[in-house]
Amino acid sequence: MTSEHLRLVIVGGSDAGVAAGMRAHQLDPTTRPLVVVADGYPNFSICGLPFYLSGETPDWRDLAHRDHGDLEAAGLQLRLDTRAVAVDAADHPVAVHAPAGAAQVIGSDRLIIGTGAVPARPPIAGLDLPGVHVLHSMDHVFAVHDRLTAASTRRAVSRKCGANRSRWSAVRPARYKGRPSPRAALAVRRASSSSPSERPSLDCRST
Repeated sequence: MTSEHLRLVIVGGSDAGVAAGMRAHQLDPTTRPLVVVADGYPNFSICGLPFYLSGETPDWRDLAHRDHGDLEAAGLQLRLDTRAVAVDAADHPVAVHAPAGAAQVIGSDRLIIGTGAVPARPPIAGLDLPGVHVLHSMDHVFAVHDRLTAASTRRAVSRKCGANRSRWSAVRPARYKGRPSPRAALAVRRASSSSPSERPSLDCRST
């Protein structure tokens, strides 16, 4: 196990963590906060995920508020694909698992937790079945996209489309050849027919 000590460590690389780090660097340019990010997509727009699926944002890289170069130029150090697994609130060390699985302890004079929220999963039977997705991260959106574009996918159902249900029902991106795009959590399932001539479809309706 390796260790290091820094002036400021921030756990979480979405808007809260990035904004805190940039502000800290503005107040003291000698401070270069270390931002620990569980995945490889710091400062990406969660609200923009449906726009990638709909085809309105064709390139997923455009979902980033700032790219890596922008963040580093703003005074941040990035530790990507690194998951914080334990925190000592009194002395501020953070235990992390690095990309290769190596354990590491990062000490700091100051520690900020900016991990954000996690998706609410209602008590509905079947949410853990294959083909059932939530839409909250870049990994989620890639998984949904792969399922929607798979030849075996026959139909997709979006539950709890919310206030924008009619808007999303009306979107017909060329990416899915006439299929309306999803709004949030998707349950993608195969129909009983396996005819390759039938195209998959998306159904967005409140349930």
